[in-house]
Amino acid sequence: MTWQKAVAKYRGVGQYRGIRGTNEEISTRAYTLPYIHVCGRNNSNYNQCIMDNVNNVRDEICKRSPEFKFPQLEPFIIDKIVIFDEPSIKLYLENVKCYTFCDFVINSVHTDLDKLQFNFDIVYNMNSTSSYVLEVHLLVPIVHKGKCQILTNNIKLQESLDLNVITKNSKKHIYALKANTNIDFKDFDYKFDENEIKLVQLHEIINNIVNNNKQIIIDKIIPVFEKKFSEIFIQLFNDITQSNYKEFFPEEI
Repeated sequence: MTWQKAVAKYRGVGQYRGIRGTNEEISTRAYTLPYIHVCGRNNSNYNQCIMDNVNNVRDEICKRSPEFKFPQLEPFIIDKIVIFDEPSIKLYLENVKCYTFCDFVINSVHTDLDKLQFNFDIVYNMNSTSSYVLEVHLLVPIVHKGKCQILTNNIKLQESLDLNVITKNSKKHIYALKANTNIDFKDFDYKFDENEIKLVQLHEIINNIVNNNKQIIIDKIIPVFEKKFSEIFIQLFNDITQSNYKEFFPEEI
């Protein structure tokens, strides 16, 4: 995503407004977020300062403070994940609601201010609820839509956020230019909705499909979540900094 597109996408109250506001409005942004502690670039503990800010931002977002209009993390929602789309079998997840991300742990932060790049190493667990749609052709066609819960532990997320600085009207502006997300997890558990307790034979079919294809399913899920997290990180950065280079990236505090 280019910074110009970021400008266009993140307009609105509490979101990125480009440079439409007055200089006074923009320059006070850093100080209207009391949980943000501006980190001087010459600070020997700069990475730790950034980590502390990320934790503070997470806490505020997850509390859903009404005065701050940030993207929702708990739950965040994925509209659809296609697992199988073959003539003999179709399996989709729909309206996937993802919880417990707010409990993530940051293992490390590495910043490269010359390259304008932030790198985060994060671990989290996730509890998701979803509708699923199954269409499978055995002796007779089977079509079913139900609900399930998916539990995934020890998810490793590596996020690289590339920034861009431009100068307009003698003032520096900074934007998240692109994000690259790498996610890794090895396994997941799932259970069906209690209302489906009598669908024993159907669940046996689904269990057989899932348990024999777990790695394929993981490989289908991961890119969807990587795209979602890249969007979240870009929007969060642009919402918080409001393009203020000087206020958020001073040499000294």
